[in-house]
Amino acid sequence: MKIVLIGSGGVGKSCIALRYLKDRFVEEYDPTIEESYSTTIELDGHTVPLELVDTAGQEEFKSFRDATLDFGEAFIIVFSITDDASYKEATKLVTKVEKLFMDEDVTPILLVGNKCDLKDRRKVEEAVARGFCEQHNITYMETSAKESTNVRDAFAHIIRLLRRTNPTGNGGGGGKKKKCAIM
Repeated sequence: MKIVLIGSGGVGKSCIALRYLKDRFVEEYDPTIEESYSTTIELDGHTVPLELVDTAGQEEFKSFRDATLDFGEAFIIVFSITDDASYKEATKLVTKVEKLFMDEDVTPILLVGNKCDLKDRRKVEEAVARGFCEQHNITYMETSAKESTNVRDAFAHIIRLLRRTNPTGNGGGGGKKKKCAIM
């Protein structure tokens, strides 16, 4: 299963990946160009081979990110609840993924509002993000990589959704173009 993490720079994509894979949180910001992690996890009694691709969020690396989209089977699109511009970019990314995968059945997409531990600095209201997701028939979750809030749940959700769209359990289309769905 190939899961791609995409979103603006500084929203915590790498922190979410490291929290999930290594149960670690890194305080300092180190921009990612592209990082790929392969592992095997156990979920719901199934052994799941997983490739997690952490993409660049900076403007100058968008071509790298866009090239990765064609090969994703599931997408976690991340924004920071403290940054309205990152939310706007995330909504554009949802639309971009939908357009890329419009000719097939289903592509699991999860929109994640990260940094929910910083509620006092919230710029994006949860109701706004949930409303957007309802319009696009995708799921919304809030996470905190720092406090490990909902990180495991987010990955479990996207893996279950991907398994449901491909009952053989070997991932998904491996780059086949698909359409979005909600659980």
